[in-house]
Amino acid sequence: MIRSPLRGPLAVVALAAVLLVQGCALTPPTPDVLGTPRAGAAFGRLALDRATEDRILALDPLHVAEADVHDVLGKAPAPRVMLLHGGIYPVHLIMASFGRFLVGMGYPEDAIRDPGTREWSYSPYEDGLRLTGILAWHYEHDGMRPMMIGHSQGGMQAIKVLQVLDGRFGKDISVVNPWTQETEARTTIVDPLTGAVRPVQGLSASYASVVGAGGAAYLLPNQWDMIGKLRLIPDTVDEFTGFFIALDLIAWSFPGVNEQ
Repeated sequence: MIRSPLRGPLAVVALAAVLLVQGCALTPPTPDVLGTPRAGAAFGRLALDRATEDRILALDPLHVAEADVHDVLGKAPAPRVMLLHGGIYPVHLIMASFGRFLVGMGYPEDAIRDPGTREWSYSPYEDGLRLTGILAWHYEHDGMRPMMIGHSQGGMQAIKVLQVLDGRFGKDISVVNPWTQETEARTTIVDPLTGAVRPVQGLSASYASVVGAGGAAYLLPNQWDMIGKLRLIPDTVDEFTGFFIALDLIAWSFPGVNEQ
């Protein structure tokens, strides 16, 4: 288990650079949105010619120029970025602004917006099991493990999804189709890399970032099950970055109190 403390100021530009290096592309082809895809179907969408692959691998992640985004990363597939906004109106506009910022930096819009509703971000009042089912659907159809970025209550939901994947909220997690908004009658996916049928539980995200989570949100019934769990990050994510603001009256962070 990774025990990762929240730390540092919110560094938007650095986070955007991480996202760009994780993958950037033109608008991906619309997948077959109904049913279970055939084994290996994602490989056709992920295939790169050798020259493009070599150019991507040769990039320096700390020095990605505008031309690199347009001429190199723009030819590669891009993993889904699931944005989860906070719960107080109109804080969702922050995530909408961040989504537009990422698009302006070169990330494909269709890899950020909810394909069914076209919203920029998910509500923190969405059921954590449902969000996990959406993440699993994207991995199965896109062939790339999604990333999550959560603010405030949305950050708590992002961590909850990681814990759902770890089996802490039950093992039977239904797949949810984000195009139709329907819960499918299955708790397994066809792994796009191996072709094997596997449960949703046990999957992992490639990256997750959380800022300003906790505090007053614990008073809300939908977050009671996260009490004592917020800073316990399971191994269902490759890389996790947590931020807290030194003085945040809503998230209950104060100078010298949350530093560890």
